[in-house]
Amino acid sequence: MLLGLFTSFLGFLQPSIRDCSCPENQFTSTGSIYQYDFSNGKSIVACGYLIEDIADSTLSEFVLAECGNDEIIGFWDAMTTCEITFSHDTLTLKELYQLPLSNNFIDQEVVWTIEKLYYNENDVLQRSKHINQNLMLFSDSQIKQILSDYESSSKELNEQEMCLLDRLFVATLSGDEQSKAFFLAFGEAHPELDGAFLHQYRILQDMLQAWEER
Repeated sequence: MLLGLFTSFLGFLQPSIRDCSCPENQFTSTGSIYQYDFSNGKSIVACGYLIEDIADSTLSEFVLAECGNDEIIGFWDAMTTCEITFSHDTLTLKELYQLPLSNNFIDQEVVWTIEKLYYNENDVLQRSKHINQNLMLFSDSQIKQILSDYESSSKELNEQEMCLLDRLFVATLSGDEQSKAFFLAFGEAHPELDGAFLHQYRILQDMLQAWEER
């Protein structure tokens, strides 16, 4: 019994020694970075890339897989950064995103979504995901400033204009209808959108849809 308690305690603190790999997949390598052992004897591994200069267990462009299963659980692409923790037989993924939430609109890393993976009483893997609704959104005065900045901008597609897009996005989350109209029409206003800028806009569109469906 003491040995079992000690093993459970170690599993609570950190992933176990790697002895499992991910199945062949089109997204990333099969070599595991972390392995998480559940009390029902099942294990989940993470395969992908650690983010340098960030705390351990922060990954990007990675997959999760169940040991002994030929199918992956899911894939998180290179535009996604997740902090992964494991405790009480629950694997928690916090998706991180940079948003201009400070008073002077400087980007801050925030938790956008929280997803939990766990097994039910029949040892079937369960997934639950929700959006962080505790974000510090914009005040009326901040929204007024954003609208003024966007209306007076040159509409030239550059980094500054994409920063305004991020601010319009947060203003939309804050409930401002004019900001939402500008945000939704951003693609029409910038038909030259492509590459990384287009990908950024599509990510924000998906985030807005998820926010409205929460």
